[in-house]
Amino acid sequence: MSATDSSGGSQDYFARIRGTVTRADGASTARAGIGVSCTGSDDQPFGVTADADANGRFEVDLNIPPVFRPLEGPVFACRVLTPYNGLPLVEKTVVIPVGTGTRPVTEVALVIP
Repeated sequence: MSATDSSGGSQDYFARIRGTVTRADGASTARAGIGVSCTGSDDQPFGVTADADANGRFEVDLNIPPVFRPLEGPVFACRVLTPYNGLPLVEKTVVIPVGTGTRPVTEVALVIP
């Protein structure tokens, strides 16, 4: 999918968010639900959901829809959180780089108290 850049042209933007969900004691959290909510220069949010695997690892590929514009960099500001599966809410805000021919990876570790 594509996003329009500030010069009025059209570019495809891609990113990957990879991470883990663990408990404070280090135990993994199997099948934790993950939410990702991002905004760019227009403050209009977009998001995706995913599930961690049996070891608490997750990976989310972002294909940015054409109506969203990145912040200068180009980057998007994203909240990565665990709002599902009855787990306590834990979230981190990260700035993720995006690429047009590559898929830059941002690592995130969520720790549930």
